[in-house]
Amino acid sequence: MSNYVHPSEIPDDIRRQLEDKRREKLGQEEGNLIYIGNLPLQVTEDDIKEVFADYGYVEFISKKIGRYVYVYMTNPNEAQKAVSSLNEAEWMGCTLIVRKAILQ
Repeated sequence: MSNYVHPSEIPDDIRRQLEDKRREKLGQEEGNLIYIGNLPLQVTEDDIKEVFADYGYVEFISKKIGRYVYVYMTNPNEAQKAVSSLNEAEWMGCTLIVRKAILQ
């Protein structure tokens, strides 16, 4: 199983949001974008920010589609710590799938 979400798996509307955000941040390192899957249906943006704040600053959260979102963190090292710590973690009764994502 890959540690990354393939770019073709990112829905077009979310891809556009994320590409706009990336254009604003030109010059920053890659590796700030995270896919979070298998989220509880009732989870809110504030819930996600609260969990990821333990690892660093969350700059952007995509709109939730079903049971997944994309999170953009300001620091790639903090993003990697979040992925390493939260992938397969139990949260609100669900086993999270947390991976780095790449826009192409």
